[in-house]
Order: sequence, then structure tokens, then C-alpha cells
Amino acid sequence: MCLMAQQISMEDVKMETRKYKSPLGGDISNRKVAKGNGWKGLKGQAALALAVSLWIAVGGVEAADITIGTGGDVASCDYVYNGHTSGTANNDAGEQSNHSTTITAGGTVNYSAYGGSSNNSNAISNSVTMTGGKVSGHVYGGYSGSGEASYNNVSISGSAEVGLVYGGMGKGTVRGNQVTISGEAKLGEEDGIYGGYVSGYVNNSGLAQDNILTLARENLKVKGIGAGYVRKSDGTTSGNVLILQATGIEATNEVGANIIKIGSQVVFNPACTVIKANDFTIGVMNDSTMGTLDISEATGLNTDTFGSMTLLQSGTRDDFKVLKLTYDTATQTNPVELNEEHKSQIIRALMGQTSEANGVRLAYDALQTVSIDADKTQTYKKVTYDITGKVNTITLGEMNWNDGRSATTGYDYSAVTSSDIDGTSLSFKNPENIGVNASSILLAANNTLSDGLSLTGLTSNYSCVPVTGVTLAGQITGNIASSGGNLVYTNTANNASQLTFTDVEWKDSGALLNHATTLSNVSFNGAAVDTSNINFTNIKELEANKTMTLVSDFGNSVGEITGTKYKVGSTLEGTGKASLSGNDLIFTAETGTSQEQTHNTVMGAEVGMAALSAGNDFVGAATEGLAMAGNTGTDGMATYANMGGGSMNVETGSHVKTHTWNAILALGHKNEKKLSTTEYGAFFEYGTGNYSTFNGDERGDGSTRYTGGGILGKWQKNNGFYVEGSLRAGSIHDDANNVLRDVNGNPYSYTTDATYWGAHIGVGREIKLNKTDVLDLYAKYFYNHRGSVSFDAGGHYDLDAVESSVLRVGTRYTVKQNDNINYYGGLAVEHEFCGRASGFADGVAIRGADISGTSVRGEIGATFRPGEKSNVTLDLNLSGFAGKKQGLTGGLSAVFHI
Repeated sequence: MCLMAQQISMEDVKMETRKYKSPLGGDISNRKVAKGNGWKGLKGQAALALAVSLWIAVGGVEAADITIGTGGDVASCDYVYNGHTSGTANNDAGEQSNHSTTITAGGTVNYSAYGGSSNNSNAISNSVTMTGGKVSGHVYGGYSGSGEASYNNVSISGSAEVGLVYGGMGKGTVRGNQVTISGEAKLGEEDGIYGGYVSGYVNNSGLAQDNILTLARENLKVKGIGAGYVRKSDGTTSGNVLILQATGIEATNEVGANIIKIGSQVVFNPACTVIKANDFTIGVMNDSTMGTLDISEATGLNTDTFGSMTLLQSGTRDDFKVLKLTYDTATQTNPVELNEEHKSQIIRALMGQTSEANGVRLAYDALQTVSIDADKTQTYKKVTYDITGKVNTITLGEMNWNDGRSATTGYDYSAVTSSDIDGTSLSFKNPENIGVNASSILLAANNTLSDGLSLTGLTSNYSCVPVTGVTLAGQITGNIASSGGNLVYTNTANNASQLTFTDVEWKDSGALLNHATTLSNVSFNGAAVDTSNINFTNIKELEANKTMTLVSDFGNSVGEITGTKYKVGSTLEGTGKASLSGNDLIFTAETGTSQEQTHNTVMGAEVGMAALSAGNDFVGAATEGLAMAGNTGTDGMATYANMGGGSMNVETGSHVKTHTWNAILALGHKNEKKLSTTEYGAFFEYGTGNYSTFNGDERGDGSTRYTGGGILGKWQKNNGFYVEGSLRAGSIHDDANNVLRDVNGNPYSYTTDATYWGAHIGVGREIKLNKTDVLDLYAKYFYNHRGSVSFDAGGHYDLDAVESSVLRVGTRYTVKQNDNINYYGGLAVEHEFCGRASGFADGVAIRGADISGTSVRGEIGATFRPGEKSNVTLDLNLSGFAGKKQGLTGGLSAVFHI
């Protein structure tokens, strides 16, 4: 509603026709019954007289609210107070309470805005709320020209614009007033903000008590700030609280408060200052005493970020020489005093923390501290909130040269001594590039790190590969010292301890490693040299007395030289040695031959022959099985199948251990004559196995398989004399995985494929000892041939063809238990006449392998039919070898009667 000024004359009343809430009820100014007379009628005059008399009697009017702004009661006015608007601010009415003034967007007050105002009495519990609009003059929550102004409230937010702001202004006592500034509110830089302001005394009393001023406006700049302020120097303030919920607050004159409280919305930021002023007081004019700083609710300051944030900054000497600090209401009920003797207080500590970067590990205690900071003149003008890492130890690890760690802000190194620095694990990446007397900052600290800390004689071992096939083991030595807030490493020596040569390229001219241009920072003098596993690449043969330069400009001395042999790929080897010639390290070849490991390839070739020899027994078994009278069908046809395997050791000059599995499938026909029988057939054979070669301490592994077929036949007279034979042919495949290795033990793999063919012939006689027992005496000859092969595996290999020529003489004793079951056992002696494997590696002869020799073979077995009418005869057998061949084989065969 809109009212006239508080000083009202009857003439003014007669001219005014605004709305007024009459004590008689209703709005009588524009009602139809007034017929446009408004206050001119008798009823209007009576109502007005009653209203004025009630106003005077009670000291004012009833509580009133008014809104200034677009859509409010009015959009603009000169003054607003007590629910009124007016062109003047003259108000001699009685006590004013519970009035509310709201100013919104579009609202304009040309001079001042009051919640409640009284020149001659109190202003109690009034408020002004601005969410927008503009007040060109002052804003008062409550104003008293002669009494108390208490429990008034001002809230300014949004885009509101205003000059001076008072929560409550009065004479004598201002108590419990509140002011809140937030949002983007604009305040005049030459004005001030006060929660409670005592402008003068009544009855010799000046008291500002329990007023609250909350500032949540970032980067607010005004002339004066006071939670509670008394304009007389003998006044009293108590319990006035300035709550800061923003940073960048500045008062060009004073800040007055009994308690300055940092709120939870203030976030730790070393780049910010919470509040600064020319001077800080408890809110009494000309007083220089600072009250209490309360950070008990400043949860935004509790962070892991290191640094120093200014809480209070004064322009006046010694404002903070004595400061009371409250930091945790749960445990610290009474403020702690900060002074010249006790300049800082740790308010939070997290012990035993670690941080590591760029190879530098810091062990520290994380401390959050409030300090009164003295400048060079020992003037206390600043209060800071410091989050620091109190460093206890520094541990140095692997890092890049000239790329140490920077840990300056927030770390306190004042407690670190030389014994707290651990350099035992210090090492550098690419240490071979570090020159003597070169320096690198390991840790960029700050001025809290004492000068003169030192560690001397630190050593760090390293290895590098300057060129392919050469490994250098070296050691750098240096010292660590602190200076200017930095921890600095200075290298004093970089020496090679050993050079090891493995797979290197042979050079007819030039040097493998030119020390003048490669690793020139590293001294080779006195370094040991190891050529025990040197292996030359890029050549196929090496003549005696041929030399090459391993390292040019090596130095004037060399340590122990190890190694008297060399290799070329996987094929050749010889004797040779390194020596120092002038300043160069050279290698001289003395003799040359094939490497011993090349013998493994011919041992692998013998494995194929061993597998084919195992197939001999299966071909022989098929010949015997198809020829047995009980195994032949009524039409003279029989089908034979046999499979089995075994493990065998074969002496080859070294030895080979094989595990084989063989199978044969044969189809035969038997013709019976009056005096003899003839049996013939064809077969398919398959064999596979894996093997291990043992040549001294060297072991190789591989696998082999063959696939082929052939024909067989047997003629037998009625008196038991018989002649048998077979022809076979096929292909054999060898797959070697690690039969050959380079100088570093890395395996070469290779595969070969070759043809094979073979034959056997045998004679014997079966002698019937009685009705159930038969003695078989026989002699058999087996021949097998495997073709030559060539392959590359660290060199070129040509392996010759391999032949096997075996004569076996023996006997078998068979016991026929009944028509369905036979048992047998046998003993034979066999001799391998050939069995030699040979070849060449890069044109140099390989030490051959030889499986020739004599072995003894024993066998046991049984043949049986599962049933009387069964068309299948089964044969279980087991053979054992001793002598040149050692091992066991076994199998299961079946004859199918057609």
C-alpha cells in the first residue's frame, strides 16, 4: 500500500485520495457508496479521525509490507519506510516494528529505503529484502533516531544496487541485527556495510551486541565493514560476528567485528585473499584490538592442495600481533591465542604421507596451520592458512637426466638433514650420455631446504647396447649437494666395467664400434672384454689369421679378456681371441671348423631311419599274419591291421631317444597247392614319433613321420620251409624345433621332406614238435633308404642320403592251447651293417652319426579269437631290445577273415 509521509495535516488528508486500510475496515476511498467523495464525506471524515487518534495513541500503525518494483505496489519512489512511500524521510512516529520492504527488479528508490524507521522511538524486527532494483542512497533494516534498533534484517542479492547498508542503526543499543550480501549485488565502493551501527549515545550507553553480517559476494569492495560498530571510542561491542562466505572482499577503511568467521563456502585457493582492510578492530572507533578468528566451520579449507592462502590482510601496523583463534568447536572450546611467541597453530595433521614423481619420493607429514605472518619489520599484518608437507625423508630412484622433480609449493624441508636423503637407489635413464662434471637438478625444492646438505661417492651401475651384439656394463659416480633450494647431482666419473660381444656383424674394414663418436662420455680404460659367445654374422667362412676391429679408440689399457673361440651362424666355429692393438680392440681368427652342434642334424636324420626300422617289424608281422592258416578265410582272403608304439634309445656316436607309433593295414590272398602255399598282398603304412638328441650337454628336439605303402608275399612248403619278402616306398618328413641354437641359445627351426624305399627277404622253417608246439627258425634281411635333403638354419646344410642294412637271425616258439588261443615267444640277434648319416654345413663336413652295431631282440605275444564264430583274430605282442638299440615296443594286430 502507499501512504503519505508520517507528518500529516488535515489539509493534506483532504487532498489525498490514495488507498488506506482504515481501522473501520475496507477501502473507502473509491467505493461506489462514496460516490466519488472519498474522504470528503461524513463517514470518511469520521474514519480518518478515528485512524489518526488510534495511530497517535499506540505510537504508530499496524505492521505493513510494501513492494517496490515492476508488478509491486509502486515502481519507484524517493523514500520507502514503515510500509510507506514518500518524498521526504521525516518521521517522528513512535516505535516501528515488523515492517517489511521488498525491492525487486525494476524498482527504484531515489534516496533511502527503510524496513522500519522512527526518529523518536525504537525500530524493532523490521526488514528490507532486495533481489533487484536500485536504491541510490542508504538501506536500513531498522533506523532509530533516538532509541534502540534491534533484530532488524537486510538481505541484498541478485543484481540489486545500493549504497550504504545498515542492518540496524540507532543510538544507545543495536542488538541482533542481521545483514546478508550475496549474488551479484553491487554496492558503492565509497560506502559501507554494517550489521549494527551505534551512531551516538543515549543515557551514556553505546552498545553493539550480537549483530551478524554475512558476506557471500565475491570480490566485494566497499569503504567500511562492521558486524557491530560503535561510533564513540568508549563504546562497547560484544558477540558481533562477521561471516565470510566468499573471497576477494576488501574494505578501504576498517573492518570491525568481535568474531570473524570463515564459512564453509570459502574454498582453499592460494591465489585468493578472503578479506583485506586498512585496519581490523573489534568495532569501536579508534580501537586497534583484533577479536577472534573462527574457522571451525571452514570445511572448504580442508584439502590436499599445498600452498598458503591469506585469510586476513591488514594495511595497519601490528593489527594481528595478538589474535584469538577458534578452529574446532568439538575439541577447542576456548580460542587459542596467536602472538609473537606462538605465531602459528597446527589445526589438522595427517602423518606419514608419501608422494612420488620423476623418481623422487618424499615422505612427509601433511599439516594445516594458521599463522600470524610477520614481515621484515616484524609488523603483523597478515593471517595465513598454510597447507604444507613437512618433509621427513627424500628417497631418490630412477629418473631422466635433467628431468628431476619440482616440489616447491607447500613443502617444508627445514627438518631434512643429509642423513634423511637416501641416494642408494639413484639411477639415470641413458646414463651413458652423462659426461664428467655434468650436473642435474634432482629436486627443485624451495628456500626451506638448507644449503650444504651432501652425499658423496654415490655409484650407480647400468648397462646399454651401443651397437647390435655389444652390451656394455658401466658405472657412474657422483655427489649430491643442496644449494639455493635445489638438490643437485654432479657426475664425477663414467666408466665401462665390461664389454660383452655376442651376435656381431663381421667387418672387413672399419670398426664395429667407434668410441670417438659412440659412448664418448664413457671411459673404456681398464674395462674387461668377454668374447666367449661371439658369433659373427654376414659371412659364411672365416679364414685363419683374419682380423677385424671390434672397438676403435678403445683406450690405452684393457682389463681381463675372456674367450678363445668364435662361431659363425649355426655352422662354423674356431679358435680366436681379442687383444689391444695400440688404442684399438681387435679380434683375430686362428682356426676354423664346423660347430659340434651341426652333428645334431645328422642325428635327427637317423631318427627317420629308426622310425622306418620300427616299421620293418610291422611289415614282417603283416607277412606272417596274413600267411597263418587260421587267419585265412574260406575264399583265401584276409585283412590285417596292426598298430603299436614304443620307446627306444639308439647309440649314434652320441645318442637319440625316440618315441614312435606305427600302424599298417594289409590285404592278402592265400593260394594252397598240394605241396605248398603262396600268400601275397599289399599294405599301407604310417608312422610318427618325436625324438630328443643328446650331444654332450646339448639337447635337441624334433618330430618325424612317414607315409607309404608296398607289397608283400610268402611261399611255404608243407614241410614248414618258407621264403618271404616285401617292397615298400613313401615319403618321410622331419620337423626340428631346437636341434640348432645361436650363440645366445635361441633355437633355429627347420623342416625337411625326403623319399624312402625299402625291401626285405627272409627264409625259415617251422618245425612241429608235437600237436601243440611249433618252433620257427628264421633269418631275415631288411634294407631301407632315405633320400638326401638340404635346408637353411643359421647356415646352409646338405645332408646325405642314409641307408640301413639289417640282418636278423632268430627263433620263435609257439604253443597252441586250443583252436582259438596261441602263445608265442622269441629271441633274435640283429646287426646293422650301415646306418651312417653324414653331411656338410656351409661346405664343411659335419661329424657323422652311425647306428651300426648289434642288438638282441626278445618278444612275447598271444593270438586269439574272441569267439568260435568270430571273423577276427587278435595278436598282442611286446618286444624288447638290448645292445645298440635299447627299449621296448608293443602292438595290437588284427586279422579280418573275408
